Amino acid sequence: MRRDGGTAGGWDYFTAPAARSVRQCGWSSRDATAGDRISFVFTGTTVTFRAVTDADEGIASVSLDSGPATPVDLYSATRTGDVAVWSSAALSPRTHTLTITVTDTKDAASSGTAVALDRFIYAPSR
Repeated sequence: MRRDGGTAGGWDYFTAPAARSVRQCGWSSRDATAGDRISFVFTGTTVTFRAVTDADEGIASVSLDSGPATPVDLYSATRTGDVAVWSSAALSPRTHTLTITVTDTKDAASSGTAVALDRFIYAPSR
């Protein structure tokens, strides 16, 4: 993974390297500031957002290629890491941008609004 600089609130912005097979670009990061976001730029045909679910996690907003945002609830009564919480449909083989935003909203049972991401997994274009 190559760091390309720039920040969007509490998270750094990363670009995935070129690859020939399914790639995992991961780091553990947590943010609870509403409006903070991270963008993952990749060239591929599918992508999965894997996160931590826990009793104090909130609802993330997920958007692909500046499309409509989808809320993703990261609440779970027990802490679990590396959970596939959102996956794309098949994508055209080109460069895409997946954006995760902290919404400051939560499930009624959650004690917090943080978003903790584990990694992104993508299938590179061939």
